[in-house]
Amino acid sequence: MHRNIYIIGADDPLLAMLALTLHQQGCAITASIASQGSLPEKFFFSQPTIIPLQIGFLEANITNKPLDCVVVSSNIGPDNIELVAAKKIGLPIYSYFEYIQYYAHNKQRILIIGQPSAIRILSAILHHVLNYYRRPFDYAALSGLSSYLALTPYAPFILLYDALESASNSYPCKDWLDYRPHLLLFLGLDEALKQTKIDRALQNQFLMLARSLPKGGGIVYDAAFPIASDLKPSLPPDVKQVVYTMAQSRLTHDVAYVTTSQGEIAIRCANDLSSLVYAWSGAQHLLQELAISPEQFYTAMRCMNDL
Repeated sequence: MHRNIYIIGADDPLLAMLALTLHQQGCAITASIASQGSLPEKFFFSQPTIIPLQIGFLEANITNKPLDCVVVSSNIGPDNIELVAAKKIGLPIYSYFEYIQYYAHNKQRILIIGQPSAIRILSAILHHVLNYYRRPFDYAALSGLSSYLALTPYAPFILLYDALESASNSYPCKDWLDYRPHLLLFLGLDEALKQTKIDRALQNQFLMLARSLPKGGGIVYDAAFPIASDLKPSLPPDVKQVVYTMAQSRLTHDVAYVTTSQGEIAIRCANDLSSLVYAWSGAQHLLQELAISPEQFYTAMRCMNDL
């Protein structure tokens, strides 16, 4: 594992979080930003006792210190002097997504792409259930969520959340592929894709991602997913497909009642019943792939009062 790491473009919130997370694990982190004005104050990089920070880009920042690798912000151009210097001396160079894959190379990587509100609720459900059963896990989230990150050396898997904004004209397929996921969940995208009049280019990106799953990998999605008919025949037989139908539910005075084999389970959801049902159904079937049975899921959910 790399211990001496240099961050180019540490004012990128994703890399700022990554730097602090790795620093807290004992890595020697140094970093640079373009100017003082681009500094995210909440990360306190200007305090040398936390993370030494260079203002401006200099070749000497790379060549004058022992480094194991460089992590580069997506905002940094290919002609950046520090990036050029790192390539010249043969340092390993990662994007944020590539570094997460490197860090989690021996973990099961679970990528969840979905509607922002459904992903927000799903993450709360997954974390509650996994904590209820004391199952260690890592996680990383970006896009429509407030970005957050937790990395540990001992968790056997990592949850990678990415909220797909319906109004976006570009989709980060390369970023998704850089994670090299083993397990993939598409969540609540049928409505979002209908709103954007899903085009063939986006369909192809989803299919490319699904086809990149390794032997023994898996994909979980709702039967109403718009490209379900394309997914079924296109994947090799050694990739498991879990196709589910949505849970039945009703809403009364801001309380959702979800129908299960153990009767109804009540949970407060602030009127967002649709996103709750997407999240509940996706979480239940994803957790089955992590050896948490429906009965265990229902037991944990009875202890979750609201979202």
